[in-house]
Amino acid sequence: MKNRKISLQQKLWMIVFVILILSLAFGFILSQIFYEKLYVDYVKTNLLNTAEAVAKDYNGEEITDEFKELVEWMNTKMTGELFVVNNPKELSACLPFEIAYDSLIDGEDRQQLLKGEPVYKKEYIERFEREVIAVIHPLLHEGDLEGIIYVYTPIQPFLKFGKVLMYTWAVTATLFLIITF
Repeated sequence: MKNRKISLQQKLWMIVFVILILSLAFGFILSQIFYEKLYVDYVKTNLLNTAEAVAKDYNGEEITDEFKELVEWMNTKMTGELFVVNNPKELSACLPFEIAYDSLIDGEDRQQLLKGEPVYKKEYIERFEREVIAVIHPLLHEGDLEGIIYVYTPIQPFLKFGKVLMYTWAVTATLFLIITF
């Protein structure tokens, strides 16, 4: 076998190529972190604040028609969806929708709600046909779960969110290679 030496120009191109690949990988990882920490956390915080604001208007007894009307009115003013369910068993039985889907809360969620703690969900929900971030806030009266405020908003999956960034990186990398020739 011949002992082939790599020229200085080839070594420089290999270094440029490795740096380019590493920067693309770093950019992708960084954008994933920004997506989770900035976008998803921001949406979750807004939903929690909305649910807490609605829960403050709950008087701690039976859920009245006036309270339901207030929730419906607030729903028209926000970008996500907001509804209240009188009976938490109805929510786990897929109401207020009259469709046979999986329940929105499970036993573990119910236990957390009974403690007075909100439940966060970020998942694909078949009934909404999209990925959503949801906050389920309990309405408690003397330790009993009288109802639930369910606030959710659809979110853009990371791939849709990151497409612009990936295209920008690809164009920039291509321009860089063209300029260096």
